[in-house]
Amino acid sequence: MQQTAAWRFAMLYVASALGGMYLYGYEWLRFFTYFGSWGTVGLFLSIAALYTLAYVLIKYCREQQIDSLAELCARLTGASLGTVFPWLLYVGLLAYCGTVLGQYAKLLPNFTTSLFFLFLLLPCVLSFWFIEQIAARFVWLILVCWGCFVCLMISTIASQGHVPVPVLTYQLNTQWLWHALFYLGLHFILLLTLSIPLARRSESFFNIRVGLLSAGALHLATALLGHLALLSYWHDLNGSPVPFYELFSKWGTSYALFYGLLSLGQTIVTISCCLYGMAVPLSEKFELRQSSLLVVMLTLTVAAGMLSLQSPSFGSIVQAVITYAGFALLFLFYWKRR
Repeated sequence: MQQTAAWRFAMLYVASALGGMYLYGYEWLRFFTYFGSWGTVGLFLSIAALYTLAYVLIKYCREQQIDSLAELCARLTGASLGTVFPWLLYVGLLAYCGTVLGQYAKLLPNFTTSLFFLFLLLPCVLSFWFIEQIAARFVWLILVCWGCFVCLMISTIASQGHVPVPVLTYQLNTQWLWHALFYLGLHFILLLTLSIPLARRSESFFNIRVGLLSAGALHLATALLGHLALLSYWHDLNGSPVPFYELFSKWGTSYALFYGLLSLGQTIVTISCCLYGMAVPLSEKFELRQSSLLVVMLTLTVAAGMLSLQSPSFGSIVQAVITYAGFALLFLFYWKRR
């Protein structure tokens, strides 16, 4: 029984930590692959730090009976900023969900139509309830998306026959370290959004510890495969904003269709994890109806998605805001602990 619970925690943790952009490949390209072998070092360091710090924060939240990311922010920022910072962070997370929607919409023809967003909201709502009421089925959706992505990456690497690994003198500077830190700051917030509420509902801290350890291994394997796949096709993909989509489109219609369905599944998973991590603690704390709160959050998500389609820089700004919020949270935590 404990093994099953730990496995579910692991899949939910890795789904929230990976975020909604990893399937497109640009995250691996921007944060790691551009820096060759040093990017590989940064990949290992950032993911190890991500789950180590998450473990420390989650343990602290259980000891202090903190139920959500918003409550943690309020506790760390104090009375002056405690009523403002958490809400601004939640707005940023909803905007991030909107950019995930917008990114997927750009892959489709006539993506500016609002009908697409309305179509996509239905599975997001359903999967939100799956987390709460039918958790096992939602975990299987995560597992299928992750497993299919791993198979695609292995096929991509195998199709080239070898992975060109740059020498360590290539990109011999500190930029790889800064980008590894930026990846850590962004995905740290994404991981905590879901993991804190889940941890508070778990009776056994053993499940949380094993779940985080397993999620870290899965995250590292996913990132490393994506990184190696991009290195395999470096000369073809280094300038693309959606490298994997461009690659699979060249392979044929069936690959492009399969990739599109996989991206849809991951989009649903990411938005559902974020919404659950925000909506459930808020509804319990303020005695709000989850359905009403979900409608408000989805409305803001759709608005952010449409804005991301009109402004290409919107997604970058949102990710930067969440990244620096992650740095601020870490700084405040260690300052308070002193």
